[in-house]
Amino acid sequence: MEIGADIDRAMVNSYDFIIGGKTLDDLLDDNPDSLVLMFDPDQYDRVEVIDDMIMYFEDVEEYEKCAILKNAKKN
Repeated sequence: MEIGADIDRAMVNSYDFIIGGKTLDDLLDDNPDSLVLMFDPDQYDRVEVIDDMIMYFEDVEEYEKCAILKNAKKN
């Protein structure tokens, strides 16, 4: 897997976890060979992670995810 694909996979996995769609167990089931996240799930600043994801998803023009993340940040 190339670096860009690894970053994308980490962002999508992190998004699925933060937004609440998937647990770590779900993500491990989906990625049995290698689970990548953009943060340490045992210790992270939720707002900082959301801000990083918003910047990433704006860059790749996934604006629906940005809107969902901005809403999640308020709650």
